[in-house]
Amino acid sequence: MLSIICKPCNASFKSSHSSTHLSIFDNPDICKYCDRSFRDQLILDNHIMKKHPEFKASIRSKLYECSYCTYKTTVKRYLKSHMPIHS
Repeated sequence: MLSIICKPCNASFKSSHSSTHLSIFDNPDICKYCDRSFRDQLILDNHIMKKHPEFKASIRSKLYECSYCTYKTTVKRYLKSHMPIHS
């Protein structure tokens, strides 16, 4: 399998994994504490909780909760995609 080099960061990937990695640069969610890029808000929030625990409170204030069950998320669109299970 071919190896692909990511031009923005010089990382090397098998071609099957490159599109996932490159999505970080297409629509990045950037950590405001260390400038690292993530492919979506949920992964960014998990990063902040693990690497910047002093800022956890900023994430908890953004929780979206299902009104039918105990499901919670920090990403509004994830709650929207969860809701059909209750229909």
